[in-house]
Amino acid sequence: MSGTSCPQSHDQAGLLRRLAAGIGAQGAAQGALILSTLLSVPAFLAAWGGDVFADWLVLSAAAGLLTLADLGVCGYLGNMLRAAWARGDEAAGRRALQIGLGVYIVLCAAVAAAVATASMLVDVPALLGVVRLDGARATFLMLALTTVILLPRSLIATVHSARGRFHREVLLLMLSQVGQVTAGAVAALAGGGPEVAAAAQLATAVFLGWGALLRDLRRHGDLSALRPRAPDGREMRRLAVKAPLYAMQVGATMALVHLPILLLGRLAPAGAVVTFATTRTFVGLVRQTMRQAATPLGLEMARMHAAGNRAAAGRLYAASMAPAGCIVALLAGGAWSAGPAAFALWTHGTTAFDPLTAGAMLAGALVQVPAYGAGALLRLVDRPGTVAAVHGVEILAILLLGLLLIPMAGAAGAALTVALTEAIPATPWYLHSTGRLLGCRMLQPVLRAYAVAATVFLLVLLTAAAIGRLVSLNTVPGLGFFMLLWIAAAPPAVIATLSAGQRSWVRQQLPGFLRRTG
Repeated sequence: MSGTSCPQSHDQAGLLRRLAAGIGAQGAAQGALILSTLLSVPAFLAAWGGDVFADWLVLSAAAGLLTLADLGVCGYLGNMLRAAWARGDEAAGRRALQIGLGVYIVLCAAVAAAVATASMLVDVPALLGVVRLDGARATFLMLALTTVILLPRSLIATVHSARGRFHREVLLLMLSQVGQVTAGAVAALAGGGPEVAAAAQLATAVFLGWGALLRDLRRHGDLSALRPRAPDGREMRRLAVKAPLYAMQVGATMALVHLPILLLGRLAPAGAVVTFATTRTFVGLVRQTMRQAATPLGLEMARMHAAGNRAAAGRLYAASMAPAGCIVALLAGGAWSAGPAAFALWTHGTTAFDPLTAGAMLAGALVQVPAYGAGALLRLVDRPGTVAAVHGVEILAILLLGLLLIPMAGAAGAALTVALTEAIPATPWYLHSTGRLLGCRMLQPVLRAYAVAATVFLLVLLTAAAIGRLVSLNTVPGLGFFMLLWIAAAPPAVIATLSAGQRSWVRQQLPGFLRRTG
């Protein structure tokens, strides 16, 4: 199955074009977000110092948990919208969008009122251990309102992927995220404190997060569909049953992102918060990049599944595992090899590369290699029960392991908590469920994916060691030479793991791509 080639048909060419556009958009968006995030860390550290930056991270994490207030509405109605329009049922898709808007109006108003009331009655920052920061209450309130006003945005943006324009959805999300990160960092460098940075992020969420999206939908003629309607009794019952299962997906994601920071803020020194956050920003991009690349793959498999073509979806998934292993191993090997020198340059020597923290995160990313595509598929078809069960175990595990490991090992304990929580429950569960859903055998492509990942990771480490014997990787020339060699070798390595039909399609598209970029 892993060697299945792609038929040279119009449908297959369209599939590969959509995959290329989606993965390309994800890659561009991820690159921009990586760059802005990497640049923002030294900006915040230079402007505020480690203690204030640690408090900012804790408040941001707490505000980010308000994403849970979505209650699974976007996951359920977004999948309904995509499936309806994929079947050509325009009315059903439009109805899903409109009742979603109606629900969000009530939901966001209630959450905003609750946040404002709580901020007046309770000293939330003090409960989080933030006691040194001036204006902490106002900072938290603005960060929280930024999260709340963006809650409906994901469902509205789903219109693009439902129309086959997934790349537009990705690029607009990137514009909003990069804009918010950049606005906060620029405000800090200009002399503003956390209050000013939070206000800048709130303004950016309004003008870039919403303004750019609504303008783009208007240009494509989809703005007229945005008319909120109240759900009827049957729709409310289905929403009440299904949405909580999707809410578990959001809950686990928020728990994995924010709970380690919150636990570190209460159970470890401020230095551990900064070490964990900076290391996760750097090496965590390995996992994030692969999850982003798996999303367009999951969309195409979900489209095939909705059309009843399980066999094609199974072939596509099996053929994707080895390239996924190659990509993750390339990124993991590069991050591990370049980490010490990159950290010294990136943080201006204020934060050292912690091999235990980085190693735990990278090991978790490698273990999940065959599960990235499976997880994306299960999140995008109407099978929320399996994903909710996995995420329920993850939320419980991160609390229990975090309380056990963080007091013992600080940042490394938080990293090990995240790695074990993400990799152990999800990987076998997702593979088993996807095999049943698509009716395909999983063992052979899974073993091949792990073999590719292990081989590529080892080759990257050996290459770095060989370069290190000639010139130290802790110097700018040594690091630059390693990165140039990595950039030159990565595309051929990934292409070598593709199926014969996929390689043929890449060769056909390459001349046109070179002409456009030359």
